[in-house]
Amino acid sequence: MLNCYTGWYARGGVRWYKQQSREYLQHVYIVRKHFAPDERYSGKINDDWSIYTLVIRDVQRNDSGHYYCAARKRYFMPYTMGNGSKLFVTDNWKKESFKDSIPRDPKHETLYAHLAFTEDSTF
Repeated sequence: MLNCYTGWYARGGVRWYKQQSREYLQHVYIVRKHFAPDERYSGKINDDWSIYTLVIRDVQRNDSGHYYCAARKRYFMPYTMGNGSKLFVTDNWKKESFKDSIPRDPKHETLYAHLAFTEDSTF
């Protein structure tokens, strides 16, 4: 699961992107209230609409890469891109746990990402 901390309601949801070595950003999924999950990706939003979680099912080695979230406060405003999280999937990833040590700073309009591995990503 990857969490994007916006600190505010993101108009149109939060867009998630993945970038692998020497490649362009690839759009992965949009996390918003009424957006159906696809085969591998889904999302959820916390009660105060400030944390937008990307859930990846059946994690595979090729899911490794840098993940970035992007959000905006109002329609017709540019998106603010998060600082990103690196996901590195190994053969024994289910045994590991990792958490970015990036603090949340509500005074700035910066998106902070948090990454956590879980054995069961259903909710």
